[in-house]
Amino acid sequence: MEINLQAYTVDLDPEKILANNVIFEGEYNPHNVRLWLISNEYGPVAATWADCGQDAIDEATDAGLMGAFLLENEDVDEATMEAGEYSFIGNAGEPADLTNCGIEAIDLSKQSIKLLLAFAEARGACVETLNDI
Repeated sequence: MEINLQAYTVDLDPEKILANNVIFEGEYNPHNVRLWLISNEYGPVAATWADCGQDAIDEATDAGLMGAFLLENEDVDEATMEAGEYSFIGNAGEPADLTNCGIEAIDLSKQSIKLLLAFAEARGACVETLNDI
């Protein structure tokens, strides 16, 4: 599916686009939940709905989409812990190197009707990703 950003469009596989908390413009949204795009130096990694960037990273981690950032246990030692060289993400508090992690809130008004309809269908069907519709 295509997601339109300020100056360009990115293409992301539907199984990497979560439909976890879809809220459209004009709907009651006291926590300012919006769509977030997470990427690394190679391109987009995941898109998820959350009220802030940290929650978006946690949601993507819990869905198994942040493997590019996760560290192996042998990469985590006391020296790197003390230096604060990585973060703990997801509900399980998994160690990750977020040095090359980019995150951006997506403006729904700039998205295609095809993407918006896919989100509406996914919300109505109570599915986890756009791939499930």
